[in-house]
Amino acid sequence: MKPTLVEYEKIFKKKQIPVEIEIKKPSLKISQIENYHFVFNIVGISIVIIGIIILYRRKSNKERNKRLHTQRIIQLYHDTNKFE
Repeated sequence: MKPTLVEYEKIFKKKQIPVEIEIKKPSLKISQIENYHFVFNIVGISIVIIGIIILYRRKSNKERNKRLHTQRIIQLYHDTNKFE
């Protein structure tokens, strides 16, 4: 068996290009600029600043809180051993 050539035009028909070509005009939408990104950035920066302030206050109050807790522990020790 030998392959035989087939006429291409008989199997596949050529697509006919329409004569009228429609040109779509781009529609211009004038919209107000959304400031969502700007608002999200401001909120994020404010959250970071508030976090830094909280951490700084916690660090500055650390020694005072440590002394307070130590004093309470000593007071509890004295109160429990008072009756002996």
